[in-house]
Amino acid sequence: MTAADAPLLAIDNLRVTLPTPDGPAPILRGVSFTVAPGQMLGLVGESGSGKSMTALAIMGLLPDKAMVEGSINLAGEELTRLTEAALCTRRGRNMAMIFQEPMTALNPVKTIGHQVSESMRLHLGVGRAEGDARARRLLERVGLNARRFPLDLYPHQLSGGQRQRVMIAAALACEPKLLIADEPTTALDVTIQAQILDLIVELVDEMGMGLVLITHDLGVIAETVDMTAVMYAGSIVEAAPTPALFDHMAHPYTHGLFAAIPHARGLEHAADGDGPAHTRPRLATIPGTVPDPRRLPPGCAFAGRCPRADEPCTRPIPWTPLAPDHGVACIHPVARGEHIPEFAA
Repeated sequence: MTAADAPLLAIDNLRVTLPTPDGPAPILRGVSFTVAPGQMLGLVGESGSGKSMTALAIMGLLPDKAMVEGSINLAGEELTRLTEAALCTRRGRNMAMIFQEPMTALNPVKTIGHQVSESMRLHLGVGRAEGDARARRLLERVGLNARRFPLDLYPHQLSGGQRQRVMIAAALACEPKLLIADEPTTALDVTIQAQILDLIVELVDEMGMGLVLITHDLGVIAETVDMTAVMYAGSIVEAAPTPALFDHMAHPYTHGLFAAIPHARGLEHAADGDGPAHTRPRLATIPGTVPDPRRLPPGCAFAGRCPRADEPCTRPIPWTPLAPDHGVACIHPVARGEHIPEFAA
């Protein structure tokens, strides 16, 4: 592999364990994936699956007592070996993150202009005048024009969608190599969600960055990313190019997530000719909850919620390649075109 072919981000067998009063809690259990320059990867799964913890591990923002094993390599540099001072010089410059809730991520007592230009002054050494000028151009680029949104506004003077645009501008200020977006549209209405996602994809493509998009919504994944990794209980249980994943969802958990998408169920119902397009059938659900990381079952962590589970599922689960770039951690993968009745509404 030449330097030009090397991935931008390479995570190998990443394990994160947090100490608790009841003993160590394995939050991430052997996570591995790569992101190439210009590639968009989606991490999808329920709350508690380890998506946000993966992002925090990449950014070096884990709790102080977290125990980290494995490798996080960004542009040829091993991040797990860096000191906190060294990581501070990489955040914003080499990697940046759009957080889930901009009202808590933005500083309420600093203007939006200051917060967008701050990283440029810190990492690029620009003066205040140049920083303000660049901040103005970035805010214009994300749809906040100078007449309506001067640099001296404060976050509380903006709507949720506008604050999220400020967060995007701040994250892109130093044109980082890698952008992580952690549920960037959770607090926004549907119309603004689409606008924000389109904006992120457009800017990532324009700047040639790698993107890790974290979400619980497979509908968002289908419309946004090139590759998809499905996480459950701190592990990746299925990974594939996004079109291939939607063509053949091999893990029962992936099937359950897809069944719970409202618009997907409605479209399937209408396409079958069973009723008008506006009919809303009852949504399917996955029984149970993600297991407590301190009390994980042996073998497959999804076994307690899976209708296909049997005795072999209590043993270590191998990673099974199904096609180029498509693999699954399941002893009983779902065949192409097969359905799981228990996950149907």
